[in-house]
Amino acid sequence: MADRYQVECVRTLKSMGFYTDHKDDGKIRRTVNGKVTFAQIESGRADLIFVGSGLGGAVEVKTAQEGRYFYYDSEKSGWKPEQRKWSEMWVNDFKNPYYLWITYGLSVKDKKFPRMTLLVPRAKWMKIEDDLRQRECPSLKYDEARSMTEFVLEWAGDQRWKLPFGHEFLGVHNVGF
Repeated sequence: MADRYQVECVRTLKSMGFYTDHKDDGKIRRTVNGKVTFAQIESGRADLIFVGSGLGGAVEVKTAQEGRYFYYDSEKSGWKPEQRKWSEMWVNDFKNPYYLWITYGLSVKDKKFPRMTLLVPRAKWMKIEDDLRQRECPSLKYDEARSMTEFVLEWAGDQRWKLPFGHEFLGVHNVGF
């Protein structure tokens, strides 16, 4: 299932002019001159690395359980310890942006829980997670995620999402300016 959302993330980034490098089962997949090659990567590496004309970044793609609950500490859907460690290194040592791409819902047309994707900068996610821990909430639920409008993406069709005007990503990466 996460592979589908990785494809959506790749297509979204490419639609904004970014080149993406993504991993596949502990390996990184590259397409060079029409040939797909694989190389081993370090444990915990983000699902996607992207670069454009300016600053690049990394994205970890996650899926909410049952389409409604993102258990941030769970081995099933959450950020694993090695992923957290890698994200820290990426941000602190390399000074590059890191984002969480979290998809909720099962279908864009679902009446009760339509598909929704959040793109959250790591620093903001850490604050959200701290707040959830303080409230003893093991997950970020669909309705609460929906209310975080500054991170909610808009469905654009063709396996792509659109970042709303004012999304932090657009300013950091000089997209649309």
